[in-house]
Amino acid sequence: MDRLPPWLRDVLTIEQARRWRVLAATPDETGERPIVAGRSALVALLRHRVCDELTFAAEGDPLLREPSTVCGLPVESLDDAVARVLAALPYATAAELPPLFGDLAAVERLTPLRVEEGLILLGLAYDHVDPAAVVDTFARAGDDYWLRRLPELRASLVNRGYVHRTPGGPPGARALTIGTDGQVWVPPHQRDGHEVGGYWRRR
Repeated sequence: MDRLPPWLRDVLTIEQARRWRVLAATPDETGERPIVAGRSALVALLRHRVCDELTFAAEGDPLLREPSTVCGLPVESLDDAVARVLAALPYATAAELPPLFGDLAAVERLTPLRVEEGLILLGLAYDHVDPAAVVDTFARAGDDYWLRRLPELRASLVNRGYVHRTPGGPPGARALTIGTDGQVWVPPHQRDGHEVGGYWRRR
C-alpha cells in the first residue's frame, strides 16, 4: 500500500490513516471503493481538523456531483458533504450537534459556500428533510457565531436560500485543493430555477 501524503496523514488519526490505505488498496468484488462522505469528506476537502472516524456513503445515497478521487478513495463533493451534514442535524443528539456545527462553521470560514446555499442543496438531495427543522437546530448551537447567523438562516427560508454577493472570488479566499486536483471558482448562477452564489469546485 502506498504511503499517504503528509497533508492527509496530518488530518487523520493513525488508525483512520491505516484504514484509508487498506480501503484504497482493496476494492470490493465489483471493483468499487466506498465513498468518503459527510464530515469525513469535509476533513479531506478543508483539512481543518483531525478526523478520528471515517464515514462513508451508503449504497443508493443521492449525490449531486461526481466524487473526486483522493489518494485512492472517492470523496464526495463539498456540495454533497454539506447537504449530508445539514440533513443529519434534526436527528442528531445534543452531544452530536457541536461537531456538526463546527464543521459547518469551517465551511463558511474556508469556502464561499454558505448554509443558505446548503439549504438549496439539501432540498435537491434530501427532499424528505424539512429545511425549517434543519434551521431550528441552529438555535441549539450555543455559540455566538450561529446565534448571529440564525436570523439570516431563517430569512433564507423565505428567499429560497439566495445570498447576495458580488461576483468573483471573495477577497483573500484561498483555492482549496483536493489531492493534486485544482479548484476553480464558479460565479453566481441559477440552478434548477434558484439563484446560487459563487463557490469553489473541482476542475
